[in-house]
Formats: sequence, C-alpha cells, structure tokens
Amino acid sequence: MMSLQMSSVRPAVQQPMVVLDAPSDWRAVVVDTYLRAEQEDTAALHAVLVRRVAALTGRVVPPEEVFLGRGGRQATAAVDGMVFRLQAGELVVMRPCDSCGVGLIASPAITSRADLGYALGVWQPRCARCGPDDDHEEDRTWSW
Repeated sequence: MMSLQMSSVRPAVQQPMVVLDAPSDWRAVVVDTYLRAEQEDTAALHAVLVRRVAALTGRVVPPEEVFLGRGGRQATAAVDGMVFRLQAGELVVMRPCDSCGVGLIASPAITSRADLGYALGVWQPRCARCGPDDDHEEDRTWSW
C-alpha cells in the first residue's frame, strides 16, 4: 500500500499568503482570483488564436474579429470566409456538412499548413445525420 508523506505534497502554484480580517473575506478573495484568472485566460486564448491563424495563413486577425464563447474557453475567427476555432488547445476549421450543408463540423486538429490544406481541400465533413457516405438519397426518392 502506498503512503503519502506530507512533506512531499505541495501546492501546484505558490500564492502569496493573504491575511483576512473577517471570516467571509476569503470568499471575496477567491472570487476575485477567479475573475482575474479568467481575464488572463481569455487574453491568452485570444492571442494564441491570432498567432496560430497568422502562422498558417499569413493573415492577421484584427482583435475585434475574434469572438469568445463557452465561458471564455473557446475563440473563433473568420478569415476570408473560413471559420477557425480554438478550443481545448486545438485549432480546427469549421465547415458545413458536404452532403446537406447543415450545421458546422469541426475538422481534425490543425497543427501545420499541410493539415490546413487537408481540411480545406480533401476533408469532407459529414454531419451525424448524413454519415460517412450517405447523400440523403432517401430524402429525395421513395422506394417501395
């Protein structure tokens, strides 16, 4: 059986000690810490999307054209009509289903210009309804 020694356990991030005056002050401190961290994360996400899109396309996305969603954990921008999304550290291209044109489907992760070329030129996004080789044939013709 494995035992932990308290001396080997240490916090992931060292924070300066804050002395609180009242019992409820700690709540305000942790909420403020969260809000600051969220702002920093949002700024970092924004910067990463702009940097990665510029490296892949040579185009700079103006800050006002980056949209943040899902509680600041996702950044989206359009470049020449192509939608790029950064979520959970992965950059993807969002395209409609090739068969029905409904919804937006995320490409495989894009880490290079070759990946981007694949996502734009070869990849055929399909929604769950269409499946990999379905062409909604049953919607256009009836067979008895």
